[in-house]
Amino acid sequence: MERPEDWAPDAVKIATFVSEDLVCLHSGGRSGQDTGEDKEAASLGIEAALACLGILVSTWECSLDDRTLVTITAYTDSRDCWTTEHAALQASYLLDTRLSERRARDFIVGSILQDYLRPLFSKSTSKVTASGRPSQFRNQGHVQRDGLEPPPWKMQDPKAIAVLRWAVKTSEEDVLRDNWPLFTPVLLTTCEDQDTSVRTFGLEILTEFIDKCPHQILKTTGIGTVFQETVFPSLLFLPSLTPEEESARLTRQAYDALIVLARKEPNDSDPTRRHLLDKIVRDGILAAYDHASQYVGVVETLMRTTTILLNCLGIFSAKHMQSLLPMVSSVMADPFAISRPSVIVEAARALNATLSNCWPRVSEGGYEGEVLRTITTCWLNLYDGNLLDCRPLAGDVGRILVELRQTVKMLRSLYQASGTKPAPEIREALKEEPKLKELFS
Repeated sequence: MERPEDWAPDAVKIATFVSEDLVCLHSGGRSGQDTGEDKEAASLGIEAALACLGILVSTWECSLDDRTLVTITAYTDSRDCWTTEHAALQASYLLDTRLSERRARDFIVGSILQDYLRPLFSKSTSKVTASGRPSQFRNQGHVQRDGLEPPPWKMQDPKAIAVLRWAVKTSEEDVLRDNWPLFTPVLLTTCEDQDTSVRTFGLEILTEFIDKCPHQILKTTGIGTVFQETVFPSLLFLPSLTPEEESARLTRQAYDALIVLARKEPNDSDPTRRHLLDKIVRDGILAAYDHASQYVGVVETLMRTTTILLNCLGIFSAKHMQSLLPMVSSVMADPFAISRPSVIVEAARALNATLSNCWPRVSEGGYEGEVLRTITTCWLNLYDGNLLDCRPLAGDVGRILVELRQTVKMLRSLYQASGTKPAPEIREALKEEPKLKELFS
């Protein structure tokens, strides 16, 4: 009777065959013309091939060539439509067992960045040279497409973005520091793609890349400025030209990328950091609200981002208070906003961030009355909309109450700091509207 170790030569042959089959299945989905049934069959085939390789690797320590490993990286994220949760787990297991830390570094730099991604993306953007460094002549040698024909990388291998995502996620800081030019053409191309889903994933990958990349590289090479120029146009992918849900996802990821880029500068008072944050407020938040204030999904993203920006700027955000406070107040006082309480939660947090960071300007400018009117109107809208009937208050409505009571506490502190007494204003409000008693209790 044969022993399992006697099967090792056959196992190697089987592993080679399955690896080739996996590569063929991977290549078969490049056309983008597959039907739903074809995609389901391909996904099941990928899952079976990965499971088979897992057994062969764990039992007979069969080796996998770099071509197969590159293919496997495309299936490590279950969010991708061409893979499944089980396939993603199996793919991650195979990569973890086959790639040591040193081997993973060489594999990412050589097999993925130089051999696989560079030929696909080297001529895809004019913002960097063929070597991946910032270009001084942005339009030189760059072929403009009419927008109807897919870019070459989508025709050859649309799953390349998944391979890039794995490479960035797996890379340590030193890999990005030493090889950043190899990443930039792919990052910029995906962040400029006209397909909002691709652009959103590209921005997600770029955010992680910026977070890991040393600040000195972003600053001294000029690539940080190139990233800024690439991301800012995504802030204006707004309704009605862009569907609301797609716009909310895309702009949220774009804001995250820019904020992470600004935070790479450790000095809060650095002029470059403040200039970038100010630009996000003016050219992003305020411009987007003027254009799409009727779309609650977009407004919720803007309110969430406003809170983050105010906390990043600190006292330097006072210059924007005259524009931001009316914007936040209009959201909280809007009677139709109660149809989506999560928007009010984010707006209330933005209001409290305004009070926390701009309190000298609030006191000096006499804005306490406007803030008081905002929270009382918001509370009455909730009351009239029967959102306060359930006890205890939970979910978004409960979070709104927490934020509004925090606003009341901060208002009292501001009144005390300015030497005035809040009692007359609050008593007058309670006298006219007894419904406010719970808010001020």
